[in-house]
Amino acid sequence: MGAKVEVNVAQILNAMTGMKKAVKKGLRAGSKNIGASIVREAKKDVPRKTRTLSRSIKAKVYTQPGGDSFVVVAGIGTATGGEPLAYARIQDIGGVVRAKKAKKLAIPVHRKLKTKAGVGGITARMVIQNPKQFGFESTFTTPNAILGRKIGAQGKFKSGPRKGQQKGIEVLFARKESVYIQPTRYLSDPFERMKRGDAQKILAAAVNRELAKAGQGQ
Repeated sequence: MGAKVEVNVAQILNAMTGMKKAVKKGLRAGSKNIGASIVREAKKDVPRKTRTLSRSIKAKVYTQPGGDSFVVVAGIGTATGGEPLAYARIQDIGGVVRAKKAKKLAIPVHRKLKTKAGVGGITARMVIQNPKQFGFESTFTTPNAILGRKIGAQGKFKSGPRKGQQKGIEVLFARKESVYIQPTRYLSDPFERMKRGDAQKILAAAVNRELAKAGQGQ
């Protein structure tokens, strides 16, 4: 009495080929999911003063020569029009910003100036050159601040702590030689989580889904 085992080599090779395609497709999909996850997490913690920085966060998957490996690149792009976001890095890791072209930095403190305008927000130059656009007749500068005179404001205070002062004068910008930016790690932390193991979980899930579709899942 004997036993016969037939091995269909062609069938096995076909199955292996199908499995390889499924794994490769899963790795590509998983790589895209990794990039999307980094972008999604980064957008949660990124400073949203103008949303320009948030909109610039993107991810892309590159296929290595030969097509057997993928590289996920996620990071900061440019603003609309291609202007580089020079402040993106310091917002992530923190640090001291010092005045370069001017004697002092102008930090917006007025509520009307904390809105989106341009790449870095409303600047002192914008307000000084066209104060009426922001509701002020004129501006003037002191050693520690840039102030504006509201349109239509007339006269002086006759009593109280501001007696004798011109009405309608408001502080627009604080002037400082340097300012410390607190780190947000909006981009660094998502990358660290991926390196600690999230990437492997995302890739495994994507590969298993493709194997299941190909009839090879467990």
